[in-house]
Amino acid sequence: EFENFYVTSKKLNNSTSLEDVLSVFSEKAKEIIDYDYSLFIFSDEEKKINQIRGCQGVDKHLLGVEFPHDPDKNLISWVIKNKTPLDYSNLKENQNVRIFDDSIGFPYEFYSCFIVPFQVAGRSLGCSVFLSLANDGFSINAKKMIETTANQAAGSIQNINVFKELEKMATIDGLTGLYNHRTFQENIVLFLNRAQRRPENISLVILDLDHFKSINDNFGHTMGDTILRSL
Repeated sequence: EFENFYVTSKKLNNSTSLEDVLSVFSEKAKEIIDYDYSLFIFSDEEKKINQIRGCQGVDKHLLGVEFPHDPDKNLISWVIKNKTPLDYSNLKENQNVRIFDDSIGFPYEFYSCFIVPFQVAGRSLGCSVFLSLANDGFSINAKKMIETTANQAAGSIQNINVFKELEKMATIDGLTGLYNHRTFQENIVLFLNRAQRRPENISLVILDLDHFKSINDNFGHTMGDTILRSL
């Protein structure tokens, strides 16, 4: 079993996208617990929005669906906020449990549920939701193993997010959100070479703002920055 976890950990560490991580995680989860449906949900707590970014066994139309991050109204948000796994059994007898936000309208029947957060360094990125048609679908040992794997997956997701942020900082101008000078020089060479290989035109637009210095001098650099961003 230790060797299997090592192999999974290695696959997660080698993943270069969120989709890769979720694929490895769901594959390992299926070996551990016999779930019927799963969803992988990530949260933006500042915007108070959750989004379904992956799923297994359910219609793909749920991918990308957003719903409110409201811990008082659905258990998914509660788990993300409190960074605490939660499981329910025999849901057929307890119709008042709100796993999903009412806006989702989850179309499948299920009788047990296990929600485990993706957490790393004390921060919750989202959660995975496993649903089963069995009344008591998930054993204690299986849930412990899923928690361990979810934490490994969260670490990989965090590494991917950090890499993307560093890549953005290296290529994007922080003020305007446009490509910086170095990236522009690299891309213009690529576009010119491509235009030479294919029968297509290429255009370059250059803007020169007249008297822009007077805006900075008279109204301050903060106002100048605002005008640049608006362009």
